[in-house]
Amino acid sequence: MSAYITWHNDNTDETQTWLMNGDDIQRRVTAQDERGEPIFVGPPWRLVAAHKFEFIWHNQNSNETQIWFMSGNEAVTSPDKIVRRATVRDENNNPIFVGLPWSIVGATRLGEPLGASCIVWHNGVTNETQVWVMNDGDLLDDGERIARRVTVRDENGNPIFVGPPWHVVGVWLNQIAWHNDDTNETQVWEMDANIERIVRRVTIQDENGRPIFVGPPWHTVGATDFNRDPLRHRQNADIVWHNDVSDETQIWIRTDDGQRIARRVTALDEIGRPIFVGLPWRVVATANTDA
Repeated sequence: MSAYITWHNDNTDETQTWLMNGDDIQRRVTAQDERGEPIFVGPPWRLVAAHKFEFIWHNQNSNETQIWFMSGNEAVTSPDKIVRRATVRDENNNPIFVGLPWSIVGATRLGEPLGASCIVWHNGVTNETQVWVMNDGDLLDDGERIARRVTVRDENGNPIFVGPPWHVVGVWLNQIAWHNDDTNETQVWEMDANIERIVRRVTIQDENGRPIFVGPPWHTVGATDFNRDPLRHRQNADIVWHNDVSDETQIWIRTDDGQRIARRVTALDEIGRPIFVGLPWRVVATANTDA
C-alpha cells in the first residue's frame, strides 16, 4: 500500500505523482499515455480528483467528466500510465455533462471492504453534497457508469446543505473533510458505509487535545492514509496541507480515534530533505493505491 500526492504544472501541463513512503517521497512519476509517452493536458481540462488507480478530469467548456484508468497491480504500485480513458455515463448509459454550479470535490470507494468507486459533488447554489456511486467495474469494465446518486444526509436522516464559509477539502473512504474560511476550523464528517448519512462530526484537535484553527497561508489540499494504519483505523484520513508562502507540504497524522493530530511531518524528498514546491506546481489530488 502506498499513499500518493499528485501535482499539476500549470505552465507545462505535466501531471506528476509523488509516490510516498510515509512522509518520504519514494519516487516521482510523470503521467504517461497509453503508448507510454508523457502526456500534457491543460485547460479547459482540469484534474479534479483521484483515488486508487483512477484520475478524474473535468472539462470546463464541455462539462464532460472523464476517468483515466491507470496501470496498477502488485508489481506496479503507482498510477503512472493510462490503460484507458472513459467518459462518465449516466444510469441509462448515456454520456453525462454536468457543470456549474456543480463541481467535483473528491473521489473515494465505498466502505470496508472496498466497494464501488464514488465521485463526490457539491452544488455552489443549493449547497447540496451529492455522491455518484459508480458501477463496480474495473480497468477493463464499465466503472465509468453511474449506478445511483445520493444526497448526503445529516445524523437524523435529513438532506444537509452546507456552503460558504465551509468548503470540502478532502474525501477519504467514509470521511468528508471540510474547512471553514472564516473560523479556520477543520471538521471531518464520519459517514456510514455508503457515504450517505453522517454518523458524527469531529473538529480536528491539536496534539494536546485542543481544537486547532489553521488558515492562510496554509490551505488543505487533500486527505488519505500516509502512516499505513491497520485496517480498523484506516478510515481516519491523514490531512495534507500546503503553505503558499514557504511552499512547504505538511501532513497531519491523525490518532486512532480520528480526533487529534498525533504528529505533523513535512514532506521529504528522495534523500530525506524537506522539499518545497510551489507555483506553477499545485497539488490536485491525494489518494492511496489500495483504497
